[in-house]
Amino acid sequence: PTITRFRGVGEVVGEAKLIDTTSSVSTTCMTKTYVIPWRVSYMHSLQRHEPDVQLALLRSLEDRNRQDERIYATFALPAFQRVSMLLAHLAETVGQPDPTLTRSTTISGLTQKDLAAALQLGVSTVENAISSLRRHGVIEAGYRKFIVHDLDALQDSATRT
Repeated sequence: PTITRFRGVGEVVGEAKLIDTTSSVSTTCMTKTYVIPWRVSYMHSLQRHEPDVQLALLRSLEDRNRQDERIYATFALPAFQRVSMLLAHLAETVGQPDPTLTRSTTISGLTQKDLAAALQLGVSTVENAISSLRRHGVIEAGYRKFIVHDLDALQDSATRT
C-alpha cells in the first residue's frame, strides 16, 4: 500500500532508515529539494555525541506526526472540509505567494489524484470539492497546480462543520 504525505520546507524525510536500515520508503519530490547524504552510521554517532541533535529530530518528528493527524486522519469530517483543509495546509507550507497585489498563492506539482491519494478519497470526490471551491472563486485549478485566490475563505471551508 502507498501512503501519500506532503512535506514543507525544512522537514525531514527518510528518517525511518535511522531506526531500521532495511526500511524502504520511496519519496517523490515535486519541488527543489536538498539532500544531506549522510550515512546512517554517521547520524547514529552524531545523535549519541550530541543529544541536542537527537532531541531536535524527535521534536521535528513529533510535530510532523501531530500535523499529519490534523490533516490526514480526519476521516469523520466531510470530504469538502478535508480537501479544503489539505489545500489550506499546502498553501501555507509549500505555496508560493504571488508578489503582486493579487495576494494569491500557487501550489505547484500536484494533481487531484495526488490529493485523493493523500486523503484516501475518490478522485471524483476531490474533483467535486475543487469544483465547489472554484465556483466560489476561492481557488483555480490548472495542470499540476492550484492557485489559491482567497486563503481566508479556504481556511473557513476547512474549519466549517
